[in-house]
Amino acid sequence: MKRLSMLLWLLMEGLTGFAQSVTEYYQPPAERLGLISPLPEVPGWDQDKRKTAYKRANFERLITRYGNAYITDRWYVGFDGFLRTDKGSLSQTFNGLVSTKAVSQLGWSAMFGWVGREKWAAEIGYARSAVHTLFIINQQSPLRIQADNDRQGIVFRGRRLMRFSQLPQLGGAKGGLWLGLGVWLLPNAPKDPSVVHLIGYSSRTPRSRPDTLRLVSNTTISPHVTGMVEASAEYIANLGGRTEMSVFVRKNRGLGSSLTTNLTYQVNSNEQQQAWLRGTGTGWSVGIVLRYSYGRQYDLRRMHRVGDLQGNRKQK
Repeated sequence: MKRLSMLLWLLMEGLTGFAQSVTEYYQPPAERLGLISPLPEVPGWDQDKRKTAYKRANFERLITRYGNAYITDRWYVGFDGFLRTDKGSLSQTFNGLVSTKAVSQLGWSAMFGWVGREKWAAEIGYARSAVHTLFIINQQSPLRIQADNDRQGIVFRGRRLMRFSQLPQLGGAKGGLWLGLGVWLLPNAPKDPSVVHLIGYSSRTPRSRPDTLRLVSNTTISPHVTGMVEASAEYIANLGGRTEMSVFVRKNRGLGSSLTTNLTYQVNSNEQQQAWLRGTGTGWSVGIVLRYSYGRQYDLRRMHRVGDLQGNRKQK
C-alpha cells in the first residue's frame, strides 16, 4: 500500500511539472483557442508602448471571452422565409352557389434591426407576400377564380424577450421566447380590373324549362395604402458568433381591403343579387429567420465586474 501511494505521488508530481513546462498552460483561453494572438515581443519598445499594448491585448481578451454579457446595443440584418395563409370575407353565397377558402403561398422578407440589452428589439424591412381573394363556383367540377395584389409590403415590428424563457447560449448570449407586435403597410399598385362573365343552365326537373344563370365578377385593387397589424411568437437560438436562427408563428389582421371582388348574380330576367369578397390579408404565417449581427456596442463601465466572476476572483 505504501509503494502504491508513493507511485501515485510521484506520478502526480511528474504531471504537474510537465504542465508547467507547457507555455500554453499560462495563456488565457482566448489565446489557446486561437481567437486572438499573444502579445508579441517587439525590440525597441519602451515601457509606455509596452504598457499600452498590454492594456489593448487585455481588453481584447475580455471582449472575446466575456463581451456578450456586456452588450448594450447591436445591429443586425435578417432574412425571413415563411408560408402565409390568408382568407377573404364573403358577404353571401347565393344559396350555396359560391364559396371561399384560405389561400396558402410562400413569401420572404429582408429586415434591418436593433436589439437593446438583449431584451428589446425593433426592425424594419421589405416583405414579398400577397393578399388574396378566392371564390369557388360549386358545381360538379368546381371552378376556382383567384386574384392577388402586387405582393409588396413594408414591415415595422417590435419584440420583447420573455424572462421565464431565457436560456444561456454559446458565447453568453441569450436565447428564448420573444413576443412581438408589428404593422404592415401595403402600397397596392392598381391594375386594370379583372372581369369574368359566366353563364350556366339549371333545371329543377327533367321536363322543366332550364333556367339561365348569369354570374359576373369584377376584381379591383385598392388605389390607397392599406395595412395589417401583427402579433407574433418567436423562439430564437444563438448559433455562435454573430449568427442566430429562429422559428416563428404570426397572426395577421387586415386593416382595410387590399382588393375587392364584386359579384353579380341573376336567374333569367329576375332581379340581380349582389355580393362582395374582400381580401384584407387576415391569416397566419409560420417560418424561419436567419440573422447576422454586424455591429455591437459594449458597456465598458461594467467590465470591471469580470473580476468578480467565478474563477477570476483574487484569493485573499
